[in-house]
Parts: sequence; C-alpha cells; structure tokens
Amino acid sequence: MPGPFDNNMYNHNKIDKQFRWLVEKLRCLEKDLGNFDFNPIGFKEISLPVVTQEPTDVLNVCVSLINALPKFELDGQLIPFFKTKLKDTHYTLCFTELVAKGSFGLSSGTVIKRENLFVVSKEKDFGIEDVIQGLKYINTDIVPETQGGFFQGEPATSSQGLTISQFNDKLLFPAIRPTISFNANNLTLERGTDYTQQITINFTQGGAGNLISYSLEKDGAEISTTQVTQFEQNNVRANFTLQGKVSHEAGVTISAGTISTQSVTIRQRLRIWFAPLSSVPNTSTDVRGMSSNAFDNANSLNLNTGTTNKTFVVAVPTEVTNAASLSAQDVTNNVPYTYNFIRTVDVVLPDNITEEYRVYALVVDNAYSLAANHIIQI
Repeated sequence: MPGPFDNNMYNHNKIDKQFRWLVEKLRCLEKDLGNFDFNPIGFKEISLPVVTQEPTDVLNVCVSLINALPKFELDGQLIPFFKTKLKDTHYTLCFTELVAKGSFGLSSGTVIKRENLFVVSKEKDFGIEDVIQGLKYINTDIVPETQGGFFQGEPATSSQGLTISQFNDKLLFPAIRPTISFNANNLTLERGTDYTQQITINFTQGGAGNLISYSLEKDGAEISTTQVTQFEQNNVRANFTLQGKVSHEAGVTISAGTISTQSVTIRQRLRIWFAPLSSVPNTSTDVRGMSSNAFDNANSLNLNTGTTNKTFVVAVPTEVTNAASLSAQDVTNNVPYTYNFIRTVDVVLPDNITEEYRVYALVVDNAYSLAANHIIQI
C-alpha cells in the first residue's frame, strides 16, 4: 500500500517551497511511529481576502477572515493552507493540528480561534516602486555650476544620499534660497578721510524659516545687530572690510543657518596731483590746488597741456617714488619728455597730518598752440 507522501498522491512540484518542511515533518512521523494511522494526505489552498491596513495582530485578523468566509467543508484528507496579503506582506497560515474535518466559515457552527492557527510563512511584497525608492544617489563632490536645486559650491548630496524621487524633486523643483544684500560698496578714499554710511541689510526669506538676527561685521568682528546701522569711521588710515549677515530658522526644504553678503573693502590711498601751471608749487595749498589727481596705484597719468601755461607739474608721495625724474611722452606730437625732480613739499591730508611729496616739472619755452596729451610714467 502506498505511503501518505508517495508522489502519486500529490504533485510535488506544485507544493509551495515554504511548506516542504511540513512534508518532511510528516515523513519523520511516519518513519518514527511505524504504523502511524494517516490516510493519504494532500494540500488544499484557501485564499482569504486582502487587507490593505497594517495589522496589529496577524493571527486575530486571519481568524476573523476565516470565520467570515462562506461556509466550506474540510474532510480531514488535506492539509489546508490559508493565504492572504495584509498591507504589503503575504502570509500563509495552517491549523496547529495540520488537518481538520468539519464545516467552517459563516453559519457553520464552528468558530476558529487564535490558538487554532499558526503562521507558516510571511514574505514582504517588494514591488518595482519599492525597488526604485530603495535606490539612492550619493555624490559628495562640490557642484561646479548650479543646476536646479544643486547649488554651486555645495556638495551634490549628503553622505546619506537622495532617493530617485528626492533627486528628481531637487533637480526639477529647486528650493527658493534666502537672499541677503546691503548698500555698502567697495570704495577708495584719500588717506585721512572720514567714512560715513547708513548701512541697511535686506533679507528675502524664500524657502527658509523666519529671520532670527542681523549682524554687521567690520574686519570679521560684529559691530551691530540691527538691520540699519549708522556707521562712521573717522580719519581712515587703514583698509577695512564690511559684511552683513542674517541667521534664519529652518523652512520646509531649507535648513536653519546663516547667510552673508559679499564682503566689501574700504581702501585708503594717497593722491597724485598734476596740472599745467604758471609756476612750480611751493606749498601744500599749491599742490592740493592742482586741477587733476589720481590715486597712488596709478601706473601712468594723462596730463593735458592746454594752450596757456608752459610749466607742467606732477606731485607724487615720496612713499610711492623717490626717482630723480619721470619719463613722459607727448602722444599728440610723438615727442618724448622728462619731468625732473624740483623739490619736496609737505602736503596736509584731510586729517591734518602731513605727507611728504616730491614735485616734478617740465618747463617748455612756449605754450602749446594746440593742446597736447602727456602720458607720464609713475
């Protein structure tokens, strides 16, 4: 007589691989017990409804599903497997006694209880969306040029990376970054001049959270915490920088942080004075009274001779040059000239401190009938 698990009693290939242990268990029972009284046994699959919500207790949910099935009969010849999907997980359950006989389901008079079932297997349902969402793009290199929400100068992603949907959202729907500006500008002043400026910091929130604080810094040190600052620096004799900053809270897509304006530099320089004159200057007033000037970082000057004077003068700070002469070129008439050193003059600066200047001059015999341009090398 064939045994209960001979191949002619069931199609082995159709048995779910997750239930093969049951077959092995019953084989062992049959072998150990010898005349173990089992009729030939097969398998019966019973499908339960799908539940879309996450279950708090799998067995209780499945008991309710089985008891709510239309009335069905089990003859004790088959092992019933109950299969269902709860939320995104597939479950297979079996009776604790493996087989059962009688009527079950609605109006059957038999009520399945929690202790009558056990979970044979569960398997997470990984759909294509789950796979896609599980993929991440990780690139901590600095972005060379802004593309969408990938901003220049920042890492492309954090070390945790971005999912595909996060990557697409960041590229196609970039966060609106907060911006800051202020009305201070790069400026060059004559040494000893006062600098006065009402400085206003402007903040545009964008996708950031609310503003927390303002800050105005001079040379990296905070000097004001208000939006508007009346800034004054008297007798400027050293370069300095100004920069505005704003701290803000986190927004939906923008982290909390601090943003800064560009740093601007207020520079001080000495002036070079030059002009056509009737005579060579002797005093500070004479030097500062010349009609043209340039800051001391100029490499050359363009002196227009006019048609009246025969003396052409340049006064240069001694700290810039102590040369015995300056080379020049009459570019109008293509004639080279030399401006010779005449004397030094102590020139009074805006803060009433004097600075030594060297006065150079070119004297010609006759005034120009047509004005010419002298390019003088410093």
